[in-house]
Amino acid sequence: MSERVAKGRGRTGPVTAEAVVDAALVVIDEEGLEALTMRRLAHDLGVEPVTIYRQLPNKDAILAGVAEKLWREMEPPEDAPSPTPGGWRAQVRDMWLALNDLMQRHPNAIPIIARGGSYSPSAGEGAAGMVRLFKEAGLTPGEAAELLHILSACVVGFGFATLWGRHMAAAREAAAAEEQPGSPAAPDGATDAAAPADDLADYLEATRKWDPAQFTAAVDIMLEAYGDGARA
Repeated sequence: MSERVAKGRGRTGPVTAEAVVDAALVVIDEEGLEALTMRRLAHDLGVEPVTIYRQLPNKDAILAGVAEKLWREMEPPEDAPSPTPGGWRAQVRDMWLALNDLMQRHPNAIPIIARGGSYSPSAGEGAAGMVRLFKEAGLTPGEAAELLHILSACVVGFGFATLWGRHMAAAREAAAAEEQPGSPAAPDGATDAAAPADDLADYLEATRKWDPAQFTAAVDIMLEAYGDGARA
């Protein structure tokens, strides 16, 4: 168990909603969404489950809190420098690279990050701001909606591919451990997934090592495709 969660044991101060969300993110990052329960959070925070329910009524509320916390990580600090020079494409590019970086740092949280505005007000505000930027650049409302959809699909696809690659690698390690008595135990949950077929293994291995530059190139291609009627 991480030091951050272990410190919650024996706490004497009140447990806040923020503390619950922080502890939940630790569990998700380290063990995955399936490990997150109200009882587990109460255990990690050193309190009774009823204390958790007083702050956040159910698991869905906790996941929404985690999503909001993660989306807020993308907000620039108040003393941040002015927007990237280079026009609207540079600003959009920076936003999506930041979201891709967020997903790569928290791969187990991708399913809740991907729910966007349905979970996080900050995500909804960010999407609305992006559409306004598209329109100011000269895209029609239809083009703005289409480009937002395509970029969203791209970043979520890259994120899920990375997560899939990591899970499948764990499954392969588990399968190898079963074939070799005395080998170290595979990661928790790894034996629940089937090892990938040989013809898919190379692809999944590559997804674990994708360079951020590959995502950057994909975003640039999509932005350039919408350049004819827009102001640079």
